[in-house]
Formats: sequence, C-alpha cells, structure tokens
Amino acid sequence: MPVGSAAGASGRSFAPPDQYPNALTAMKDPPRYSLTDAFAADAYVNWASRLMAGLYPECDWSCPHAAYLDAGILNYVWRVDVPGRAFYLKQALGRVKEHHRIGADLAAVSPARIQAETRALYFLEEVLPFCCGTLVPRVAWHDVSNNVLWTEAVSGETTSLQCELLAGRCDPGSAEAMGELLALMHQASNAPCLWPSEQEDEENWERFLRMRTTGVVGSHPAGQEFDPAVLKAARALAREARRHARRGMLSHLDAAPKNVLLHPSGAVTLLDFELGANISDPAYDVGFLAGHYLLMGENRPEMRPAARRAATALEGAYRAAAGVDDGWPDRVRRYSGLVLLYRLCGSSPAPCLDPGRYDSIRSEGIRLLLQ
Repeated sequence: MPVGSAAGASGRSFAPPDQYPNALTAMKDPPRYSLTDAFAADAYVNWASRLMAGLYPECDWSCPHAAYLDAGILNYVWRVDVPGRAFYLKQALGRVKEHHRIGADLAAVSPARIQAETRALYFLEEVLPFCCGTLVPRVAWHDVSNNVLWTEAVSGETTSLQCELLAGRCDPGSAEAMGELLALMHQASNAPCLWPSEQEDEENWERFLRMRTTGVVGSHPAGQEFDPAVLKAARALAREARRHARRGMLSHLDAAPKNVLLHPSGAVTLLDFELGANISDPAYDVGFLAGHYLLMGENRPEMRPAARRAATALEGAYRAAAGVDDGWPDRVRRYSGLVLLYRLCGSSPAPCLDPGRYDSIRSEGIRLLLQ
C-alpha cells in the first residue's frame, strides 16, 4: 500500500487524500454544505450517510445524530452518533472566527489544513499502523467537496490532558507516554508534504515558529515591555530552529494539552494534526508540550513539583526513544520558556491564568529562555 494510504478497522482500503474512489467521484455537482448550525449539519449528515453506510455497513445510518462541539476559532466540529459507533466531523472555516488577540499569522492559516490533517493521519496509519484508532485517530472519510474530515471516535473513556491539568492533576506517566509517541512520529521517515507543496509546508512551519518565538515578545498584560535581551534570545532560537529543522519529519506543531486525550490504561491519544508540517526542529514539539506543564506549575505553585517531573519525564522518554543532537535539551528548555510567554501575552493566551501569577509566569518564561 503506498505511503499516504490507510486501511480501516474492518479491513476497508482507503486511498491517499488526493485519490478518493468514493461516491463523490461519480457526481458532477456534489452538494455544498457549511456546517454553521444544527439545521445545516443535520442536512449534511443525512446526505453523507449514504456514503458512510457503504464504508461502515455494520452501522445503522437510518437516524444519525449530530451534536455541535465548541471548536475554537479555526473550525466547525460536530460529533455524529449512530448505534454502536461515533465519529467526529471537522470543517475548516474559510476565515478564522473573530478574536481580539488573534495575530496575522494565525489568521492566515489556509483551509487546506483539513487536507494537511488527512495526509498526516493517512501517513501515520501506513508507517505506524498500531497507532491508529488508539494513539492517533483513524480517518473514516475526507469529503473533499465540502472540506470535511470524518474521523472515528477513539473508543473507551478518556479525558483531556487540559482538563486534568486544570483540575490540579499532573501525571508523569502520561507525559512519558507522550514523549514516546512524539519520538515515534518524528522517527517515521519520509513524511509526505501535508500541504499542497513543499514550499507551503515550510511556510506553515515558519509561520508557527515566528508566532511562538519572535512574535511572542510583545507587551506584557501589565503594560511592561520585554528587555531587548529577550527579543535577542528569541531571534537566536528561531535561527537555531531553522538550522536543525529536518524535512520529511512529521511534526504536530500544536501539541498542547487540549489536543491530548488520556486513557485509564495510561495510553494517550494525540489529536488535531491540521497545523502540522513535514519539516520542523525535533525539539519543537517536545518543548511546546513541556512548556504547558511548566506553565501550569507556575500558575498553581502547589503543582510545580509534579509539573516539573512531568516535563522531565516527557523529555527523558523522547530522548530514550529517538536520540537527540547535543543542543536539543537546550532548545527544548528555551521553547518551553517561550510557551509561558506565548500563553501569557501571545496571539493565543490561556484564559485560565491567575492574574496574580502573571509576573511569576513571565519571570520563569524569561529565565528558561535566557538560562
């Protein structure tokens, strides 16, 4: 089976994202839907059920139920339930929802991100077949005409890492599992372009690198400006990131706690590959997630020891599984410091932060960046 293809749980063969041998190929004018409300979603799901019944004949598609999920500023996301199985639908917005803190880089992310996520998941199912349906979602169908990605819901009871951290719980075991998963992803060689061209993959990597390094060093919520040394250090890290970037390495680029599901068994599932690329610094994904653990430790001092243990476990598991260059630990630390500043005053601030902890978060972020 060629790279980019995948096989579903019941043995169905799926084609690469640019070759869809399904009912749409025979339709001259497939209907167009925008999943903006329940009426539109119900109409779309009822239409799509005819095709899904062919892909999942074991399911009863006579009365599917669609429920809207709050999906942030980039997408419409719905959950569709049929007896015995559930799916998630994601449709990229043509333009991101208005947000008073959104930056130009995030606003410029193309709707082609749905294709990027589809390609990433197909690639992972090809090279790491044991991951799909557990460590990462399995693609059910990519509806090209409506730019909708259908994925199978991960089975079993799960909770998000974000919910656990907000509840004051921080488990080094799940952090270690995430380190191993990121290492598996990064070592899977020859990842295809996720975006329409290699140039667009590189532009996407550059967009997020800029947004979360030099773009972070703006004004502090309390009105203070950053010292010039902070901007100099952010620029230096961005230059190093470009030198160490590897092409053909699948990078998530948004490995935040909201995109990590935890299972009672200790397993993890990584979601939302839509912002990924096939080029990145191997330290980036690890530093981005480690920074979120450290952020919660600074926001809630009673969590600080556990948060630091989790960040250490994440880094240690990755190093043991993947091997790293000499400068990798230093770059991970500096990326994690910038995460504290990014979530404090960047284009995607964390709403859960205690204003009384702003100065502590800022100081720790700068310390990690400059240390």
